[in-house]
Amino acid sequence: MIRTTFGLLLLATSALAADLDSPALFAVTNVETGDVLNIRAAPDASSQILDGLQPGATVEVTAMGAEGRWGRVNTDETSGWASLKYLERLPGAETGLGYPVTECFGTEPFWSLDLASDVPVFQILGEDEVTLTVRREVRGQGRPDRQAIIFDLTEGTGVLVVATRTCSDGMSDRAYGLGGDLVLGGPSARMLSGCCSISP
Repeated sequence: MIRTTFGLLLLATSALAADLDSPALFAVTNVETGDVLNIRAAPDASSQILDGLQPGATVEVTAMGAEGRWGRVNTDETSGWASLKYLERLPGAETGLGYPVTECFGTEPFWSLDLASDVPVFQILGEDEVTLTVRREVRGQGRPDRQAIIFDLTEGTGVLVVATRTCSDGMSDRAYGLGGDLVLGGPSARMLSGCCSISP
């Protein structure tokens, strides 16, 4: 599910905190209608409330607290912590990249890769959008925390390698669990840095 006129390579290293091999999707459970699950500034029930999640909402947990009782989530322009007592992990691989990546993005220059639609689109700010044609996906041998997507370009082939690591978008206080380097091939080859998300 991807198409481009360039080539892509997303590299990454490091794994996430305890009990979470890579970002995972969770549903808000055991929260009554009319109430919300608080997102707090720190993994502590007395910490400042930043926002709230509605009952039944799906959220991407990008890391877990040291004791595995809190999950880090993004909200608005920052990240916070929600109690895992009220979050249930949705079906997906128990280890490795078990959920499809929905978007990747970066700054300097601003770029985005929309992988959620039937026709994925890549764009650099100020340049024309490029649709991507996916050839295949490859899992890392002996590295369940890495995945490559290979696609055909107008000139040549592109590769997007996604791996688990803490990543900042450079523009906000959000914290992502997937990221790396983006290499654009072809006549005007270049390398960009970015983050990826599995948000629904």
